[in-house]
Formats: sequence, structure tokens, C-alpha cells
Amino acid sequence: MKHKYKFLLIPNASNFYDINQLAEIKSILVDHNHTVDFLDKEISDVSLINLVEKNSYNCVLRVNKGRPEELKKNVRFISWFQDFYYNSEKELNNFLQNDLVYFYTTPEIFGVDKKLNCFSSILYPGISEKNVEPNLPELNKKNQIESYQNIDFSICGFMPASHNVNFNQFYFRNFNTDNKSTFDGYLKTNLINFIEKYEENLSLEKVKKILIYLQSLTEILYEPLSGNLDTKFISKKIEEKLSRELSKQSVEILSPVIRYFSTEYPRFQDRIELARLLTKHSSNFTLVGKGWDVYDEFSEFYKGEIQNQMLLYGIYKKSKINLYNNTHGLGMHNKVFEIMINGGFIALPSNKSKRKISSIEEDFEENTHFVYFDPLNFDDFINEWLFKTNERIIIGNNARQKVLKNHSWKNRVEKILNDLNK
Repeated sequence: MKHKYKFLLIPNASNFYDINQLAEIKSILVDHNHTVDFLDKEISDVSLINLVEKNSYNCVLRVNKGRPEELKKNVRFISWFQDFYYNSEKELNNFLQNDLVYFYTTPEIFGVDKKLNCFSSILYPGISEKNVEPNLPELNKKNQIESYQNIDFSICGFMPASHNVNFNQFYFRNFNTDNKSTFDGYLKTNLINFIEKYEENLSLEKVKKILIYLQSLTEILYEPLSGNLDTKFISKKIEEKLSRELSKQSVEILSPVIRYFSTEYPRFQDRIELARLLTKHSSNFTLVGKGWDVYDEFSEFYKGEIQNQMLLYGIYKKSKINLYNNTHGLGMHNKVFEIMINGGFIALPSNKSKRKISSIEEDFEENTHFVYFDPLNFDDFINEWLFKTNERIIIGNNARQKVLKNHSWKNRVEKILNDLNK
């Protein structure tokens, strides 16, 4: 007989995406007659242990974090690593034989060297089929699609770095070290305090030079829109530079800086390059997501941060071509599935990494469910696809059917339950 669990679900962060996916998972687990609670924010290991004991949870699913060492052994633990940073391997230390560990991609691509003593597998994000109207093929049949799809291109995704500066002078290069107020986010709240507390002889100007070097190093090591990001390699090079300049303790404290340059900055490079590519070829495109508003060069194309799912789905459908930057060369992302389930036509930059395992090519075929484009030959791509309405609709509908069959949240939850019962 299959075991009935009392689940506790814990997100990585308190944002719309993280909370929404746990809500989807909860709904399907409840349909399978399990009891489920989920939190709206991450909690400490100590708080997690106390909460489990207080409420008698016997199964925990936690995003991007490992099993607490002191958690009782009779509690099944599921970790789902959607991101895996240069220093994330410490999260893999405490798993028991009956636990489950999932990665967004193969452990090799994430740079995981540690051998696990429990079951591990790939778990992609899922997609909800609720409130999705397959209206594009029908509109095409009625010869209404041309007037409905009034956006040539769209890019939906936040800008990891939102600073109103020239790209070539971006971020740390632009900081005025005489004015502490120019430092924001992590830098304002942590970096200055760190310098004053741990590195008394280190000036702000010296820190700026180090950070500029790290920025330049990242730009050398990662080619925008190549789909070839190696976060572990970049973080290793950055850590080596910091280790030559700072104490071991200081390097550990500055781990968010290493994470930023190895993970977030390449995404910024991709998205700004993609947007600028469009400005060269089109005057009819849409940018959606937090952070774009600070760039004057894109102001006429920016449509705001949209967290209403139906409004976002409307953009996918109204866009002739939906672009996704695909930094890791994988493509099996929630945003890709969202576009596909709406019958949208999606294009990704050519994958120089040639990753076949755990990539979009694992379950989707180029020119049948999606297309690649070469950033260096974008004119050819436009000429081939922007005006082929019927072909785009067919590809979008093919992708929709594939996602409905293989990539729903129901598929994902059933995999988890099957793995738990093995």
C-alpha cells in the first residue's frame, strides 16, 4: 500500500514564481490524498526542525537547500536544486538513504562532484494547464491571427542588474567610491560594513578595482548568447582572484559577490545583448520584467513587471516570436513551457555548448517544437520566420501538445510520488 504523507513545502524565495509552483504541487498532492502545508518564505534549519516536530510532518520538500543535520531520521526529505552555486555542495552533506535529491539538470552540468548516498534524478519545472486557451490555431483558421499577433518579438524576464548606466561602464565601473550612497543592494548593506570590520586597510577604491577586475574577467570567460555558461569554472577563477587579494575569512564573507558574477551577471549580459539585437532589427518588440525600466534606450518597448499570469500569457500569444536567452544552454525552463503551452512560437540562441542530455533537445525537436537563431545572422532568421504565420502556428501547437503530454505539474508530482514509493 502506498504511504500517505503529511508534506511541508518550503520555497527558495518569497516571489510569485516560487510560491506559485509550490501551490501547484500542493494542489496535486492533495488530489492524491496527501496532507500538505507550504510556507511563503525560506526558514532556517533550526526553525524547520522545530516546525516539523510541532506539526508531525513526515516529508519535507525544500527548494535549493539540503537536509538539516539534526532533523529526525524518520522524516523523508526531498531537495530540489533549481540553482546550484559554486558553494552549494555543502547542502548535500546530510541526506539519508530514503531521501530524494532533484536537480534542474544533470549534476555534471551543475558541477556537482559529490557522490550522494540517496536517490537523485532530474526534475524539471512543470506547467499548469489551467486557464490556457488554445486559441492561436483557431484564430489562424479564421484569418484573424495577423491582427491578433501585433507584436513582432518579446523578451519576458527580469534584468538581474538594474542600474541606469552604459553597458560598457556598467555596475562596479560606474561606482563613485567617494559617495557610499551609490552602492546599493548587497554592496550598500554588506560590503562597506565588511570592509570596515574585516579589512581595515582596504580602501573602497581598492575594492572597486577588484570588482571591476571580476566584472572584466566574467566578460572574458562568458560569451553572451552562447548558451555555454560554466558557473563552476567562472566562480573558481573569481575565487582565485579574491584569494590573492583578501583573507580566507573575507573571501567566505564575499560569497554573494562570487555568486553574482558567476550566475547573475552572465544572465544580464545575455538579456541586454538580446534587447540591443532587437533594436537593430525591429521597432515592434516588447520587454517585460523587473529592471528594464532604468534603461532609457528601451523605454518605448518596456511594458512593466507583469505578475498576472493571464496577462503574461496574452503577451506570449500576441508575440509572433518569443525570445529566450538560454544562458545555460538547457532550455527546459518554466518560461519556455509557459510559452509552449499557450501555443507560442519560441526561439533560442544557437547552443554552442552542444548539450544534448538534459537540454531542450531531450524531448523537443528543432523546427518542430522550437527554433534556434544565430545572433550573428539575425537578419536571416527574421526573413525565415517573421512572415511565416502558418508555420509558426504549427510549431507552437506541436510544442503545446508535447508540453500537455509530458511536462505538466501532474507529471512532476507523480514522478516525485513514484520515487518516494520505490
